[in-house]
Amino acid sequence: MKKHWIVISVLSFVCLIVFCGIAVYSQVFAVTDLPLNFIGAFLGAVITAVITVVLLIGQSSAEEAKEKNVKVFQKKAKIFQKYIQNAWAIWEDQRVTSDEFRELTSGYYRDLMIYLDDKKKYTYKKETQKPSLLIARCISNIGDCLDKTGFHVYEKLRENITLIINILSDQIGLGGTIDPEIMEEHDKKMFPVIFRNKIQEEFDRELVSPNSDILEKGRWQEWQEGKNIIHDSLVFDFKNYPGCGIRCGFSRNKNDGTAEEPVFSFFLIIPHGTKYKDVNEFRAKGTLSQRIVFEETKRWINLYDPAPRDDEESRIKIEPFDFSATESMERIRKEEYRLTYTEIADTLAKRAAFYFSEPMVKAGSKDLTIHHFVENIAGEAPHN
Repeated sequence: MKKHWIVISVLSFVCLIVFCGIAVYSQVFAVTDLPLNFIGAFLGAVITAVITVVLLIGQSSAEEAKEKNVKVFQKKAKIFQKYIQNAWAIWEDQRVTSDEFRELTSGYYRDLMIYLDDKKKYTYKKETQKPSLLIARCISNIGDCLDKTGFHVYEKLRENITLIINILSDQIGLGGTIDPEIMEEHDKKMFPVIFRNKIQEEFDRELVSPNSDILEKGRWQEWQEGKNIIHDSLVFDFKNYPGCGIRCGFSRNKNDGTAEEPVFSFFLIIPHGTKYKDVNEFRAKGTLSQRIVFEETKRWINLYDPAPRDDEESRIKIEPFDFSATESMERIRKEEYRLTYTEIADTLAKRAAFYFSEPMVKAGSKDLTIHHFVENIAGEAPHN
């Protein structure tokens, strides 16, 4: 500001001297008229200078305000986007931990609240509220879900997290919003994948981890026997016996072979070929299969049924389900059965681990565990 006045004053004085010299030399003005003309020119210069200064000050202030607003918006957008990412991270695993809730709360009071525009109100469940109060209420509702799981927890998290994201998106001028109904449709389609992943995770933890020197981690694959393709089979390969493995998946057989019912079954797989001793004596009569007889008569174990070692809470028959059956997936997702999908996965895995560790396969007069049976018939099979 001070520099502007100095520059303008110096320029005005220089211009005035030059003007007077030219005017007298060229006889535009007489020397006697010079004071009057000088005063007029001086006043004109002053007025021009004042107008120039006012314009410069206005332009400078506008540029400073614009620059300040851009920086504030950039900071605001960065904070809002980080908060949205933190909220979405909770939604992705459908569970809020103490660390996630603490970050959500501290981020609100530390960063988010001071940037919210409370002049714009939002209507939610027929109530009109300031965004700061509405988001605070959502955070409180999310806190009620701390370290809890289940469909109702899931619904509550979805409702409050989507509301937070929609408000923050609107506050920074983003056009998109999350439609809870569309999100619900997506969740229905994603649930079988989530359920499958949970089953694989639990089987790896309960069956593979205690036998990490024996079994590879599980993998989902299609399984074909004869002309029938059986989908959604979880296979665990023996590390030292190529082709041998455990298969857990869906079947439509019954133990006595007289009727069909859906089961989540547990099979021992032995490949055909000369690598292994003849295992036909262990096979169930009339099958194509590589399934080995369990307990003399059973061709497979139904993991829907309780296992002898199940604790009291888990000694229940799991209702039949199929990943491709929308109705059964929805009933599990909405917790209409006694067990949640995480409890179903955990129970199936514990039962599989029990049957793997117990003597289950008849070999002559001996009852062997599945692993010992494979060792017994493997002979000189090449190792990996």
